[in-house]
Amino acid sequence: MADSIKSISRIKFLPAGNDLQAMVLLDARGNIQAMDPNAQPTFKKLYGTTLLIGKPFPGSAENEAAHPFGDAVRLAMKGKTTTSEIECIAVNGKVYYYNINCSPALDRNDNVLAISLALRNITEEKMSGMALDNAQQLIDSIFHTSDIGIAIVDYNNRFVKTNTGYNKLFGYENGELEGKKYTITIPPGNRKESLQKLQEFFSGNCIDEERIAIKKNGEQINVFRTATLLNNADQTKYLVITARDISETRKFQQLLQNTEKASHLAGWEMDVATRKISCTAEMYNILEIAEEEFQKLSYPELLERFLDKKTRSVVQQALDDTIKKGKPFTIEIPLITSRQKNKWLTITCTPIRLKSQTTWLRGTAQDTTARKESALQLERLSLVASKTNNAVFIADKNGKTIWVNESVKKLTGYSKEELLGKSAIQMLQEIEADKTTVKEISKILMKRLPVSSAIKMNKKDGTPIWLNIDITPVYKDSNVLNFIAIGVDITDIIKAREEQKIKSTLQQQQRLFNAIANNFPDGIIGLLDKNLHYVFAGGAEIKRLGIPPEGLVGMNIFDHLSDKSNHDARPFLLRALKGDSVLFDIDMKEQTYSVNAVPVHVGGKEDLLVLVVLQNITLRKKTEKDLLETLQKEKDLGEMKTRFVSMASHEFRTPLSTVLSSAYLIEKYTTTEDQPNRQKHLQRIVSSVDMLTEILQDFLSLGQIEEGKIHVRPVEFNISDLVNKLTREIKNNLKKGQQIIYDHKGNLLVTLDPSLLKHIIMNLISNASKFSPENSSIEIRTTQKNQQIMLAVRDFGMGISEEDQKHLMERFFRGANAGNIQGTGLGLHIVSKYAELMNGTVECTSELDKGTEFIISFKPQ
Repeated sequence: MADSIKSISRIKFLPAGNDLQAMVLLDARGNIQAMDPNAQPTFKKLYGTTLLIGKPFPGSAENEAAHPFGDAVRLAMKGKTTTSEIECIAVNGKVYYYNINCSPALDRNDNVLAISLALRNITEEKMSGMALDNAQQLIDSIFHTSDIGIAIVDYNNRFVKTNTGYNKLFGYENGELEGKKYTITIPPGNRKESLQKLQEFFSGNCIDEERIAIKKNGEQINVFRTATLLNNADQTKYLVITARDISETRKFQQLLQNTEKASHLAGWEMDVATRKISCTAEMYNILEIAEEEFQKLSYPELLERFLDKKTRSVVQQALDDTIKKGKPFTIEIPLITSRQKNKWLTITCTPIRLKSQTTWLRGTAQDTTARKESALQLERLSLVASKTNNAVFIADKNGKTIWVNESVKKLTGYSKEELLGKSAIQMLQEIEADKTTVKEISKILMKRLPVSSAIKMNKKDGTPIWLNIDITPVYKDSNVLNFIAIGVDITDIIKAREEQKIKSTLQQQQRLFNAIANNFPDGIIGLLDKNLHYVFAGGAEIKRLGIPPEGLVGMNIFDHLSDKSNHDARPFLLRALKGDSVLFDIDMKEQTYSVNAVPVHVGGKEDLLVLVVLQNITLRKKTEKDLLETLQKEKDLGEMKTRFVSMASHEFRTPLSTVLSSAYLIEKYTTTEDQPNRQKHLQRIVSSVDMLTEILQDFLSLGQIEEGKIHVRPVEFNISDLVNKLTREIKNNLKKGQQIIYDHKGNLLVTLDPSLLKHIIMNLISNASKFSPENSSIEIRTTQKNQQIMLAVRDFGMGISEEDQKHLMERFFRGANAGNIQGTGLGLHIVSKYAELMNGTVECTSELDKGTEFIISFKPQ
């Protein structure tokens, strides 16, 4: 042992170069015996550690703190090899990645003689690989996003590739646009201009803009288009063009602008950090200023331009309180427009906070000048209220009645004394006004807003009347002073118009229902009578199915479509006739429909109809199915990766340990008498290398199969010669006493790919040998009958359970009873794929402890 340690300490390492590799040699106790020139600077750079010959390697002791390489060294001291990839954070904060191999050298009694620790710096390739993976995932994610249209156009103005979103936007099938001119999506009158712009884009002058485009069916749409110039490595130029449908956005923008203009309501927001204010177009109308001029003004300049000194102070204080305390506010202020016009503005403000800090302010600004002037007018008009025949009420700021005119008693029958001191809501409740209307009026008055409503009530003597009541708050300096209510008797008008109103309402509802039903997308709306016959039907799906709407009236729900669907739907529809709401799915004409049926009472209990809504959910069902399949594939991929890691760590460790230990021991046999020992260990190395070669060959074959690189080359050959040759080659690899029995029936000349067939036979014989005991037989049978070829390999070994037989052909699968028997779990998967390539199928019959037989049948080529 001492001599071994001395010889280890005399080893000289060659420089590894460029810090790509470092190696340290330790004795059995973890003390450093030797190191290559790169080891010292590597560990110094990573951990500030200085390695000293004769001293313990950092982290090798059991009671020492954790060290990135300590676990591997301690395992090697126990005779175990570690091969792994680790992440190291250096003292300077940088992250490095290393492949490490820590292996013990053992004597004949499996005692540890020495330990080698080798490192390879893979940081650059690791980071490059991660960056490439992330970049590719990002590109794939963006390109295949269906909500955004993406197209690649070459210098000849032709589509190279379009994604699903682009095809869907313009109404084309996937791949249909590829190779066509870009101008196919441009209206004819705009194509010349569009081609000129494309040439400008290829010169690098790309701009984003709104454009008019044309779909395959001729429909014109508004799109927002972006173009990016892409220079390929071979100097080829492409344009990456995105398109987004903004037709609806344009409509809603116009609607929003019209709404803002009609209500004199503008939106605004302010970046608290920069005090930059942005607003909608109505703000410029309120302030009577051009947008360009407004954008040039800073926050202080805006306040000074439109507000007097007192109002500026109020606004500034409100904004500062909101920024500091995060509380919203609503204030009414006077302002002077750019045209020197006086206005009143009601401003609301809501803070947007992040981590207890106000970052943005958002709110509205409404021109309330007209309302303000109305309030002043009401104050003047109250002087003449006593002279009107309408009922006039004046209440204080809390809503308590403080004055009524004489007409109130004429209209309601209640005296002034009975009404004073009561709120408008209390009075309405006492005179038995409609409760729903009273509740709505109450909500509006709570917000200090004006309200106008027609309400039904009873006079003091019980006579019903209708009053149109207008209640308006009166403001002064942003404070409510009073409420003024005016009641007008409209009983005669209501009675005269009520019948006409009911009639008009019914007609309008009928038109509305017809419009909804006839334009119902992807479905059908209908009414069924007690015999389950249509009395009404409408919806876009009727036209798509090629049936006129009137053609369904009087028919069962699925007449002209599917008798089976009629039969399947009947139990559900009968339940709806009994008063239940039901929901069920029906398949017909290769489409799936969701049917919602609910009872509808149009008169008495006997006048019952069934409202049916059919929705085409074919696309949704397909999407759900595709999603489930995608999730299953992700799950299968995860399981495959787990199996691969488990298999690789197990299968590579044993042959590598054998090679290392044998190589070390060969060095000890230096005399001629030791030649038998050297020869034995050389044979162990060769066997281990052959084992590794077989494993790597399986990986290579799997990769070639997955990439579609395996090509079948059938030729005519003598199958008996092939099998006999293979059995002679594999004979030395069988277990002790095992023998192969081969038999053939039929024509010896077959037409298959001999290379693929050889791999299949070798794999099946190898498995039969590994899973069978010594001194057992392996039977091989080949048969050719009617140009159909059959290959069977049978053993009398441990067998395979019924549960495991379901997964035999899966990648990396190994049976539960395989134990420590060497294998990658890829062999039978490759066998099944090779057989499939040659138009063959694989069958397995097996019984535990009685053996297994694989039968492969090849149909004529």
